[in-house]
Amino acid sequence: MKPKRDKKPKKSKRTQASSTKKSGRPTKRIDEVIERVLEGLSMGTPLTLICAEEGMPSPKTIYNWMA
Repeated sequence: MKPKRDKKPKKSKRTQASSTKKSGRPTKRIDEVIERVLEGLSMGTPLTLICAEEGMPSPKTIYNWMA
């Protein structure tokens, strides 16, 4: 019988692809958006109203950023 050799685990195609290319949507978490949210909250504006403005992420997205 041949002795067993330690083999390196092969990378799956998914792993190889993910290391060379980003997947998913681009983030909306940019300094301008964060600044607008913080400015609105500091003035007492509810998060739902801030997020209702055009180009703003949903309140759920903001809460996910805080997690």
